[in-house]
Amino acid sequence: MSTDIHDLAARANVAETAEGFMNCTVESVEKRLLAFRFDNYINAHVFQAARESGGMQARIENDRQTIVIVHQPEIQFSGA
Repeated sequence: MSTDIHDLAARANVAETAEGFMNCTVESVEKRLLAFRFDNYINAHVFQAARESGGMQARIENDRQTIVIVHQPEIQFSGA
C-alpha cells in the first residue's frame, strides 16, 4: 500500500512552512507529481534548491516560474 498523491497534497497544504508558499496541488497522478505554488519566483527557486539538496527531483518550468514541480516517489507501507 502506498500513500495517495492527493493525501500528500493535502498534507503539504497544512504542513508546508516555506516562505511564500501559497498552495500545493496534484500535477499528475500517474507520474506522482505535486505542484507547489509560491508568491514569487525567488521563493520558488529557494524551495526548488532545498528539495534538490535533499535528493528529490524538483523543477521549475520556464512559463510557470512561481510553481515548483516535485516528484513524490512511491513509498510502500507493509501491513502489520
